[in-house]
Amino acid sequence: MIRPSSSRNLPETPPEYKAPILSLNKDIYLTTDGRQALMEGILKPNVLRQPLIHATDSLARTNLMFGAGGAHTLVDHESRSRAIFVIFDQMTKFYGNVYLFSIMDILEKIIYTTAPGHAPDLGRGNDSDQPHDLGVEQGFWLALDRIHNAANAFDRELWAESKVGSSRVWDLLIKTGNHANFAAAKESRYMLFRGIEERGEACIFKALDAVSNHVEWIIVGGEAGTKKVCSRNSHSKPSTHLF
Repeated sequence: MIRPSSSRNLPETPPEYKAPILSLNKDIYLTTDGRQALMEGILKPNVLRQPLIHATDSLARTNLMFGAGGAHTLVDHESRSRAIFVIFDQMTKFYGNVYLFSIMDILEKIIYTTAPGHAPDLGRGNDSDQPHDLGVEQGFWLALDRIHNAANAFDRELWAESKVGSSRVWDLLIKTGNHANFAAAKESRYMLFRGIEERGEACIFKALDAVSNHVEWIIVGGEAGTKKVCSRNSHSKPSTHLF
């Protein structure tokens, strides 16, 4: 008699995961084309979400493999707790150290806090229709926003604290009753979000320095430019034109 395969009870396998490629030479992302490639590649929302989809699938399979698939199955709480912790710990290290931290290090390098050496045109040049970015491109803020959303999605999709019955890490480890693995998982989560917070603060502080320096550059340069114009006008003949 052929027994039915137990794999029928397992969730449907998602497509094979292919990790996004981030060059070891981070200097290539400091150019305009490199920054554009970053936004359209590794920082796309669906690319950021793919690891979470595969991680939740692994959690579901682990939960079933160690006896959570039926009411009369023998549950190995110790092995299940350990396997769940290992998956979560690996995900925090991959999503943090390998993925988001590297991108945030690049974002910090993109910002140049030194203002330009030439005088500002104060809207009288060819780019008068475009608002001044004050040394920080719009894409920088968009990148930080995507990272912030990805971090929130990580916590919501994998940890899901206090959500009983969610079959996420917090819920699964609480059910196993293994306090050591639960504490270790909390530490892994803490290290991930501390790393994101520290790098995020470094990026924002550097961006604020750039904004501050560019505002000073515009004010000082604008005053100097206005004085030069007034000086030229005072030595020129009176004109009947209003402009």
